[in-house]
Amino acid sequence: YGKWVTDLGPMHTGSLPFNMFETYRENVDGKYWFPNYSRADDVYKLKDHEVPVRVTIKWSDFKPYPPVEVAQPAATPPPATKP
Repeated sequence: YGKWVTDLGPMHTGSLPFNMFETYRENVDGKYWFPNYSRADDVYKLKDHEVPVRVTIKWSDFKPYPPVEVAQPAATPPPATKP
């Protein structure tokens, strides 16, 4: 299980209808573990009733970026010879 966090820090339960989520991960390329499914269930409370809320996020088709090729400096041409 996990808790929602933003760049500004942890979010408080008053700002979101849910405060816990569950994430499943899958192995990609034999060495990376990427999230492929997250889900949160809770109830959003209004003045006179409650609304059930479910958030589901699915990721698929992970493909690692190919390695970045580093540009090599051009070879210096040999000095010109006089005929």
